[in-house]
Amino acid sequence: MLLVASIAFPFDCLVSISVEQVTKERAESLGLSFKMHNNGDAGYAVTMDFSLKGK
Repeated sequence: MLLVASIAFPFDCLVSISVEQVTKERAESLGLSFKMHNNGDAGYAVTMDFSLKGK
């Protein structure tokens, strides 16, 4: 049903992707923080937090 709806009602989708390698200082200026913690038998889990402010 979802496939039929997307064919019957097409829409435009514009996407922009920007990738860069960042230093610790640049990550802080962008409002990013990374945390690593134990995840039991699976090893480690890494989480990324970011603030919702624009540049």
